[in-house]
Amino acid sequence: MLLVEDTLLLATTEIEGKNIAGGWLDYILAGALLIDLTFAGNVRITEKGEEGVRANRAVVVPDTPRPDDPLLAEALDVVARKPKWSTVNLVDRLARGLKKKVYPRLVAAELVQRSERHVLGFTLVRYPAVDGSHERELLDAIDQVLLLGGEADAHTAALIGLLSGGDLLVKVVDRGRGIDRRAVKKRGKQLCEQHWAAKAAREAIQQMAAAAAAGAH
Repeated sequence: MLLVEDTLLLATTEIEGKNIAGGWLDYILAGALLIDLTFAGNVRITEKGEEGVRANRAVVVPDTPRPDDPLLAEALDVVARKPKWSTVNLVDRLARGLKKKVYPRLVAAELVQRSERHVLGFTLVRYPAVDGSHERELLDAIDQVLLLGGEADAHTAALIGLLSGGDLLVKVVDRGRGIDRRAVKKRGKQLCEQHWAAKAAREAIQQMAAAAAAGAH
């Protein structure tokens, strides 16, 4: 599965099917989507000293195969609209309505089901788990890294980094087990720093939170 799908699965409670990331979920998913494109070789981050472009800009890698997956292909088309992007601006652009595109994929994979409840004239949509086996595999892989000191593969490392950037890591890992939260946060932050898209998602969330706080005064 794509990283963006696994990220959404872990950001959704298994029994109630609630989003635990609140309004920041789409930004976290956008970071995951960019890492998926990076893993596919379609997008990269510029480095210091490159001619004609500042460092830390997201650009399309030329002459690479177009992704077969329609979600990745659509995201790549967005990136290709500009020669270079500020990573935070790109996360903000890709985040728009992203969870609404990814949840149906989890439903189609029979990992969750869509549930509606009508309360006081509002429709509450939830996505409780149908088959929790894949989620348990993801959680086991995360535990191996964060609690047992194992080495992370690229997918798990990126997943941990994204959850850390979105301030979800302790929520996902703890599950009432009384973990060493400080150690988990420290390792998660290290892995977040290794993935530019996870850092960009974190920065986008911080900027939005700061703007919301300023608007409240």
